[in-house]
Amino acid sequence: KGALNPVDLVEFKRDGRVKGRSCVDGRPQQAYTLREECASPTMANKSLMIITAIAAKEKQDVATADVAGAYLNAEMDRFVLVKFTGRALEIICEVNPSFTARIRKEKG
Repeated sequence: KGALNPVDLVEFKRDGRVKGRSCVDGRPQQAYTLREECASPTMANKSLMIITAIAAKEKQDVATADVAGAYLNAEMDRFVLVKFTGRALEIICEVNPSFTARIRKEKG
């Protein structure tokens, strides 16, 4: 109870590569966490379009950056429990067999 569920996204590229991403469905946190504490702020599409239009009009150079795994290295004030199930759990345990000892079965 209280564990957050992961959301796994898999994309099959045209060249045959497979790309995967995982995130956690944080909606259950809303019941006991202030919105400011659990928000993941992102830029609104409209804001991005306005900034892009201004940059193009002014012939500005534009660059993007991605901090790989930033959320994995973020400092957190609280313990967060994530519940993995099914094939995702099997893969995690194949990659690191020591996790097998930490598996807990739910009632029902």
